[in-house]
Amino acid sequence: MAVTAAGLCGLAGCSGSNESSTEGDPNTGQSASDGPFTAVSIEETALVIDVRDDADVGQVNVIAPDGSRIRSVEVVTGQTRVTVDIGVTYDPGTYEITTDSGESTSITLEPDLVIEELGVGANNLDVMPASLDNLRGHEATVVVRNRGSGPTGIRNLAFGGDVPRSSVELLSTSYRSGIADPEDGDDELDQVVVPAKSSVRLFSNTFPFLVSGGSMECSAEDQGSQAVVLVTSSVSGSTIEESFDISYNSTGDDCTVSVISKRV
Repeated sequence: MAVTAAGLCGLAGCSGSNESSTEGDPNTGQSASDGPFTAVSIEETALVIDVRDDADVGQVNVIAPDGSRIRSVEVVTGQTRVTVDIGVTYDPGTYEITTDSGESTSITLEPDLVIEELGVGANNLDVMPASLDNLRGHEATVVVRNRGSGPTGIRNLAFGGDVPRSSVELLSTSYRSGIADPEDGDDELDQVVVPAKSSVRLFSNTFPFLVSGGSMECSAEDQGSQAVVLVTSSVSGSTIEESFDISYNSTGDDCTVSVISKRV
């Protein structure tokens, strides 16, 4: 059964802050000393709205970039923080935070994914999940960073170019993600959430580096080969890709695949 992971940091080891504060930033629309709001930030997949303890605010509204109201939350006396979950399928852009009396601030939520690293499982056994068992050497590990100001989810992980086993066809399916579940090598994740300003390490379950022809096929590979990594964002629905130079080396009956560098 497929599951959804939020963050994946504890499972796979990732770096980066899970919070992108907008306090005092031009994107908030006002400084911390103006109006009823002291700060607006995004934590994981939730908007966190801080209200002055002496402010007379009965309701906080969240307005989407298209002008529609997506949520209204009552603020009780003495309450200084309001949390609104926006998930990972929202419209990117600037969100207005308003009160019924017309006071407002804003925050811009725009994810920006970049594929930073690709590794062959056989060369990175120290980070590969034990749940993948004896197949982990044929899988890939990929690090993806969200440089943007809003969270998103990764719904697909696929490989193309000159990898031994392409999985680009996964991008056109709705029932396969290509992302292994680190806790259960026989299962896969529906998606992996990547908060703003953070990164996640993904693991494949499509055997992109499984060479079936032994040394004969290995020696026939073009030494100018490249692997293409593709991931799909849940917010934009678009697929981003990155190319890496790879090499094939024959050792007896074995074929070793190595990642040389990311193509610039």
